[in-house]
Amino acid sequence: GICDLVERKRVPGSPKPYIDGADADDWMIVDAGNIIVHIFSPEGRNHWDLERKFAFERLDENQMPPEDLSKW
Repeated sequence: GICDLVERKRVPGSPKPYIDGADADDWMIVDAGNIIVHIFSPEGRNHWDLERKFAFERLDENQMPPEDLSKW
């Protein structure tokens, strides 16, 4: 599965990525050092709903007073 694919695509000599959740049915994480990938089943994706949790509206400069722009 996914673990085998990660191992086959790894650059020779690079550190072995950390993989957690390989035995889980709905989620796993692959930490390859410079990149971290979360892999969900359709059910896990619906359950965690990360798109909604991390969504935000884009603010433009007309929506905020100038003194508040430095916060963004």
